[in-house]
Amino acid sequence: MATARTGPEVTDPLVKAEPCPEALVPAAISPPSWEIRDVAVLRGSASSWDQHVLDQQRALLPYVPRVPPAALPGKLTATTFALERPCCVFDPHANASDTVWLVVAFANASAAFRNPPSRADVPPYERLPTAHSYMTLETAAAAYACSAPSPAVLRVGGDTACGDQCGRDPCNGPLPSPGPYRVKFLLMGCHGPKAETRWSDPILLRRARSPSTINPAPARRSSDVVVIASILASLGAVLAAAVLCAVGYGGCAPVAHSCHERGSSLHASPVGARA
Repeated sequence: MATARTGPEVTDPLVKAEPCPEALVPAAISPPSWEIRDVAVLRGSASSWDQHVLDQQRALLPYVPRVPPAALPGKLTATTFALERPCCVFDPHANASDTVWLVVAFANASAAFRNPPSRADVPPYERLPTAHSYMTLETAAAAYACSAPSPAVLRVGGDTACGDQCGRDPCNGPLPSPGPYRVKFLLMGCHGPKAETRWSDPILLRRARSPSTINPAPARRSSDVVVIASILASLGAVLAAAVLCAVGYGGCAPVAHSCHERGSSLHASPVGARA
C-alpha cells in the first residue's frame, strides 16, 4: 500500500510545516440504488460538484495583495516585482502542517483560474505560457504568523536558475513579459485549499527598451533653434566688439595726452636753456 505524502517542502529553511498525518483509506461505499442513464453527464456533474464543494469549503479573506507603496530599489523591473508579505492574514485558519502559496496569473486569465485540489495538482511555473497561471513561493503558514520575524517584502520572479531545472518545484522564475499580472495567496492544507485572499490589482512590469530602437546619432536641431542660436551668436559678437572699442578708446586718450605734454616739455626746454 502506498504511503501518503509527508508534506510539502517550504522555501523558508527556518520555518517548516509539520508533515500531514497518514491518510485513511475510506470504507467501500455501495453504489446508489437508482439507475444511471448517462454516465458522461454524471461525470461532468460530479466534477462540477466537487469544484463547488471545494469553493464552499475554503474561506475568502478580505486581504488584497499589493506592491509596496514605498519607494524601493527594484520594486518593479522587467522580470520581477516586490510584494508585501501577508503577515497575520492566515492565523485564524492555519494549522502547523499548512502551507501558503502564491498564485500568479495573467490579469485577463485570473477569473478562469481554479484552485488545485491537492499539492500534486499545483500548476508549475513552466506551464505559464500555455496555462496563463502558476503557483510558487510555497511557504509554511507559520512564517506569516504575527509573531514570526520575517522580511517586509517578497520578490516574485527572483530565481533565475530554477527555470532551467524542470524537476525543481516550485519555481519562482523570471516573468516572461510585462503582463499585467494579478496574484493571490492560497492556504493549502493536507486535504486541499482552506483559505484564499482576493486577487490583487493588475501589476504591470517595466518594459525593456530594445537596442534597435536607440538612435546612436545625436538628435538634429530644428531650423528655429538654429536661427535663434545664430542671432544670439551675432549679438554676442557685436556686444564684444563694442566693449573692446570702448576699452581701447578709454586707454588711448590718456596716452595721447601724455605724449602731447611730453612734446610741449621738449619744446619748452631749449627756451628755458636760452634764458
